[in-house]
Amino acid sequence: RQQRAQEKLDREREMQEMRRLREEEKAKARIERQMQREEAMRKREEEKQERKRLREFERMKAAEERAAAKLMQEQLKQLVEDEELERDELVAAEKKKRQEEAAGADANGDDGAAEMAVEVD
Repeated sequence: RQQRAQEKLDREREMQEMRRLREEEKAKARIERQMQREEAMRKREEEKQERKRLREFERMKAAEERAAAKLMQEQLKQLVEDEELERDELVAAEKKKRQEEAAGADANGDDGAAEMAVEVD
């Protein structure tokens, strides 16, 4: 009878030990899953920040490209205006030259050449 009671106690201790080990394994698994979730969340946050940095970089790059295009457009506009001004100055100089030639021809008595020079303008 005592031996049976001892065996029963031994079996009960074994069962408790097995339950304790199972609970430890479950706790370890819970901790591992939690660590994996936290690692996944950290990675998602890092990826989110990287995408944010990339978007900001692309936005800045696009702004720089727009500014460069605007500057180039303004430079082209200035070049066209400078060319038009130079052309106007050449036309004015040519007109003045013709008028002076016409005035010189009038002084020499060549009325026809003076009228032709003035009409061309």
